[in-house]
Amino acid sequence: MIVKLKGNIENFDENFIDLDVNGVVFRILMSNKNISKIGTIGSYVTVFIYEIIKEDSRIFAGFLKEEERETFGDLLSVQGVGGKMAINIMSNLTNETIIDSIVREDSKIFNKINGVGNKLAMRLINELKEK
Repeated sequence: MIVKLKGNIENFDENFIDLDVNGVVFRILMSNKNISKIGTIGSYVTVFIYEIIKEDSRIFAGFLKEEERETFGDLLSVQGVGGKMAINIMSNLTNETIIDSIVREDSKIFNKINGVGNKLAMRLINELKEK
């Protein structure tokens, strides 16, 4: 399992970076909040990786802090939340806001995110408040 990659940014877009690690280039999904912090093409960065292995694909989600990677894993444990939805949530809310909203059982903050309805917002809170 890959947990961290260090390398130079070869390319990026609004939801991914291509990271060159000693000649091997990894496409890594990231929140737009983190992409805005990583610098420019050629910048050397450290990215914490959450690896999603499916039957027909292998996806890397990347984070600038280990705590964000842990939150991403927690979000994935909720029924109805896949990798893209978890990245969408983390693109719209800071890690601290996600945790605080769950602790305070504030579903309204999640409802503001495109694709998150009342049922999913309540499921996020109910399934994650014990973690």
